[in-house]
Amino acid sequence: GVLDFLINFYPQGKLVHSPVYYIIIYYLQKIFGNEFTRFALMHLFLVIPFIYYKSINLKFKKSNFLIVMLIIFFISPSYRSIAIWSGREILTILFLILSIYNYSLFINYFKKKYIYFSFLLLALASYISPEVGIVSLIYLYEASKILNKKNLTKLILFNILISTPFLLYINHYLQFERAFSDNILINFVFNLPFFFSTIFIFTIPFVMVKFNEYLKFIIKNKLPFIILGLIFFFLTFNMENKIGGGAIYYVLKKLNLKTFIFIFSILGMMNIYFIFNKNILYNSFILIILLIQTCLNYHFFQKYVDLTWLLYFIFFFKSQDMSWYLEKLNFKFYLISIYFIIFSGSLIYMNGFMNG
Repeated sequence: GVLDFLINFYPQGKLVHSPVYYIIIYYLQKIFGNEFTRFALMHLFLVIPFIYYKSINLKFKKSNFLIVMLIIFFISPSYRSIAIWSGREILTILFLILSIYNYSLFINYFKKKYIYFSFLLLALASYISPEVGIVSLIYLYEASKILNKKNLTKLILFNILISTPFLLYINHYLQFERAFSDNILINFVFNLPFFFSTIFIFTIPFVMVKFNEYLKFIIKNKLPFIILGLIFFFLTFNMENKIGGGAIYYVLKKLNLKTFIFIFSILGMMNIYFIFNKNILYNSFILIILLIQTCLNYHFFQKYVDLTWLLYFIFFFKSQDMSWYLEKLNFKFYLISIYFIIFSGSLIYMNGFMNG
């Protein structure tokens, strides 16, 4: 039962995920059965693109991005696999996007109830996937610019209270030694090339619509470009990674060219800098939060970034051009094309996997 799971099984370190989702699923399956529970979760996941679109409209007032969002979500391999397999990410992303929606309401209307709702929903998301709890730092930073000291102090105390389960999990996760995991700092450093080579894929549409400016930017910043090249080259030199690494690493590995992943890692970092260079200090802070959320695990998988980058790029990073990007027809075309290529690649991969 649940008590045996919490007291005997979980503390042995046989499960790296938070136990909350498994407890929820246990009771749902006990009441409704396995098939109905999976069916209900899959359809619950279908509302996420709609909430995402509502959040975009709230930030940019009016956007015709709905069809694009629906296409992106429904051809995203991560989205489809999570929905089909009833992964913990279903409730995590649902609570997270609802949290961001209330966060956007707070930024727009300055009403305290919205920031409290956003923290509460974020806490629910972090109970299931603790890594998203780091987003609270973004909320607190923005709230500190709007609330007075008294109200900010109340908000921090509220956040500490609802964060207790998250802190208990982190304590368990950090203290328990596992045979398959390195120190989280080592994980973080060696996952950086995988993260930036993966983010490179999703930044291509931004680069393509400003390609001439991008070339000038690369030429102007060639020295940082060379320094980053050396850093990523030494990080990836003689690197062995049997599981994960993202789509580009997988393709390069198949072609016996995995050494060249450092090139795509450099481009990924430079692309982020190109897109968000107007508010470099704040955007560096947001990038660090995103890296912590996605790069602490022993293995890095593309699904960690596949849907998360959309949330960060549109709602957390600051760019005066983001609304311009979202309205450009060629940007939408490039974005859909990227996801279609990823979707096609995943089908080829799965076909090869199933055929041995």
